[in-house]
Amino acid sequence: SAARNAYHVCLHRLKSRLGDENAVVRTREGYRLGNDVRVDLWEIDRALGPLRTSEPPDARRVAALRELHDRLRASRPPKFEAWEWFEQTERHLRELRCEVAQTLAKHALEDGRTQDALALCHEMIAYDSCDEPAREIAIRAFLASGDRAAALRHFRQYRDVLMSELQCEPSDALAALVGATS
Repeated sequence: SAARNAYHVCLHRLKSRLGDENAVVRTREGYRLGNDVRVDLWEIDRALGPLRTSEPPDARRVAALRELHDRLRASRPPKFEAWEWFEQTERHLRELRCEVAQTLAKHALEDGRTQDALALCHEMIAYDSCDEPAREIAIRAFLASGDRAAALRHFRQYRDVLMSELQCEPSDALAALVGATS
């Protein structure tokens, strides 16, 4: 059929452009990527797996998380925005980036690097303004740096966002953290 021929032509062109006949291989079930093909998204998912623990991160883990965070922050070509099929992948990348940023922000706060923690929180909040763990880390960073007024402003701004978008209040634990009443 014409569709099958078009597919084989595209596959041939792909292999020619890549300069690797084994980039895509035929199997009994159909086609798959060759053994030497690297897929950065799969590598990121695999690398993040062992880094997901409830234990405080050691220096090696922090370095690995920073490297992953930098990879996840890399900008994609503008043409990707026009690809509707890429939206789910982009969302997955942003959520992974926020997950890594949250771990790094907690670590920065525990290390007393409040500005680093706040920078990471701002990144998470820019993606999801209702991200309560990010808001909590930011409030704790403001409090740790001695700026209770900024912590209260941040809490109130978060409360307004929640009310506007979800018609709900911040958790009682977060309100208690800043001494506010829900």
